Amino acid sequence: MPESCKSVLEKTPESPSGEYYIKVGNEFVLVYCEMGLNGGGYTFLHPTSLDTIKDDDLQKIFTDKTNFLLRTQRTDGRQTVSVLAQLAHYKYV
Repeated sequence: MPESCKSVLEKTPESPSGEYYIKVGNEFVLVYCEMGLNGGGYTFLHPTSLDTIKDDDLQKIFTDKTNFLLRTQRTDGRQTVSVLAQLAHYKYV
C-alpha cells in the first residue's frame, strides 16, 4: 500500500489524478492525488480523512517541503491551482 501520492507516481508513472487510499501508520487514508501538474505526486487530504490524521502523520505524508500546490475554489465553483516554492534563503532545515 502506498504511503504518499509521490510514491504512487514513482511506482506507476502513468497513474491518473484521482482518489487513492494511502497508508499512514496503521490507518488507510483517502486522499486526492494530483498527478499531472508540475511533475505530479501532490497529495490533497480528503475532508473525510481530516479526523483520522494526526500532526505526526502529516510529516509522513508531506515529505517534499520545497514546493506545494495551493488549490482554491471560487464561489462560482471554479478552481485555481498555484505552485508555491520555497525561496532558497528561507530554506526549511
